Amino acid sequence: MKNVATELVNLLTERGLTVTTAESCTGGLVSAAITAVPGASSVLDGAIVTYATSVKGRFLNIDPAILYEIGVVSAECAQAMAKGAAELFAADCAIALTGYAGPGGGDVENPTGTVFIAVNVLGNITVLKYFRDGNRDEVREGAATAALRLLCDQIKEIVG
Repeated sequence: MKNVATELVNLLTERGLTVTTAESCTGGLVSAAITAVPGASSVLDGAIVTYATSVKGRFLNIDPAILYEIGVVSAECAQAMAKGAAELFAADCAIALTGYAGPGGGDVENPTGTVFIAVNVLGNITVLKYFRDGNRDEVREGAATAALRLLCDQIKEIVG
């Protein structure tokens, strides 16, 4: 995770962009990886862990229909989290994650180990449905690494 976090900080710095995170199941792992990189303070103004459904709605301004009808573990929720986080922190880019890290949770459509990752690059939002069969730590660390990689890839594609 360290190498991809370093790559992300370098990409953001070179392109003059800022980033924020909105994390649920990863509990701050993504923002911790970013802040572990020297120079991160020039690209990361803030981050938020929105573990509770009510906090997602209150701080990220997510439509209650998404939270309570579609569900918090969904592509729609991840997308709304990435949009809300970018707006909350006035950031150019955002990473958002919501999912079932385990050992409980999940259903047939989205079993334990499913995490929805959304990245927002200048208003262009991409959502990835990530799955890892493993224990709680493996799911969380794998999703955090995948989120950092997805943002790096999208910055290269969208910004150049």
